[in-house]
Amino acid sequence: KVLDKKTRVVMLKMLNSGIVKKINGIVSSGKESVIIHCNGGRLPGKDSEIPVPNECVFKIHKTSLNEFSRRRDYIDSRYSSVINSKTKKLIEVWALKEVHNLNRLRRAGIMCPEVVTHRKQLLLLSFIGNDNIPAQTLAEAVFSSDQLKSAYQQLLNGMKAMFFKSKLVHADLSGYNLLWFNGVLHFIDLSQAVLTDHPAALTYLYRDCLNMHKYFQDRNLKNLMDPRKMFCHVADLDFKYTDEASFITHVPYLYLMISDFFILTFRNLNNNVTPKM
Repeated sequence: KVLDKKTRVVMLKMLNSGIVKKINGIVSSGKESVIIHCNGGRLPGKDSEIPVPNECVFKIHKTSLNEFSRRRDYIDSRYSSVINSKTKKLIEVWALKEVHNLNRLRRAGIMCPEVVTHRKQLLLLSFIGNDNIPAQTLAEAVFSSDQLKSAYQQLLNGMKAMFFKSKLVHADLSGYNLLWFNGVLHFIDLSQAVLTDHPAALTYLYRDCLNMHKYFQDRNLKNLMDPRKMFCHVADLDFKYTDEASFITHVPYLYLMISDFFILTFRNLNNNVTPKM
């Protein structure tokens, strides 16, 4: 159930107030949210009205997720006070977390939707696409050889900028939450993204690297970094483990890189000494 009574009331208020001029219909629907295309109007400002992009989308986070409790693992230090809250409150925080994460990416110059405004689990975002036709996901897109190389390089640059400029790890990268529009890669679905000081941030980063390596490998892109090298490139680490099992075992400890203990911890890891937590 997505469009419950409260959600419909919020949408109607935005329509009546002129924030949106027209609601056109659903453009996509997933297990966690639904995307509805609309035409923007004007947003009330302190001194004057602010124009809203002509094409926007409502992103509505679903309020009846049976498996939402597992998302608690992605609640970082910004929202730790609500980690034991009821599911409905967590979904509102989940939507607010996406707002904050998208804003972080925009400030860092990383391509992603712009947040126009939000109310509880409903976000009004700029539309990535044209004339009511959404941009293709990477999973849908058909690339030339040069386009595939460009998409890969943009991915690496975006992940690294996200890590160092936005202090975030996406934590759910795949061909389905990256959009390709006019030769430019856009990051979407940032609700689960965590701060780099989250204890599992580097574990999630390595998982992102595994997923995206497989995506480009399946499309026969040449000269790919292997997932471990990609991980070290994005996080700017000189991590010496070459054995896959050992690498995976020790990645979780590297989150200490953000503390004053990182140099000592990193030295211990490379000497096969597991740090005490």
